[in-house]
Amino acid sequence: MKLDKETNTLTLEDGSVYKVELIKKSTKRWKPKNGDDYYLPRIKEDESMVSYIWQSAYVDSLLYSLGEVFQTEEEARKEYNYRVMRQRVKDAIAELNDGFFIGGKSYFEFNRTMICFESSLRGCFGESWKLLKSSDAANKLRNMFTEDELKLALFEIHE
Repeated sequence: MKLDKETNTLTLEDGSVYKVELIKKSTKRWKPKNGDDYYLPRIKEDESMVSYIWQSAYVDSLLYSLGEVFQTEEEARKEYNYRVMRQRVKDAIAELNDGFFIGGKSYFEFNRTMICFESSLRGCFGESWKLLKSSDAANKLRNMFTEDELKLALFEIHE
């Protein structure tokens, strides 16, 4: 498999060539200073997001390293909603695969599973929960969720 960043094409071992959209994710994250409030993607009984005050403690640093620290309640809620939707997609894929995740490369077939959108192939590699056992299963999944939901859940494309 070869990715050509100049032409944005992916060439597979069998010679098939696919147009891809390369997406660069920002790696810069906000980090609280001592005394700053921060939010976690967890909901309390009153539907507000869980918040803490940064004290440079071990638990603060651990939560930050796990990607659990957000500057605003809105950012934390967006992440929470994303995780809930992503889990719904994972559960649907497992159900469509009769409770199993497909391993290996045997079902990585772009034009048959229809789960790798032509606009982006990022995310299809190395995570077998995203692969489906048949084109029928892929079509059922596409009918269960919107294209934007699937792009977000499968490829982390935020538009």
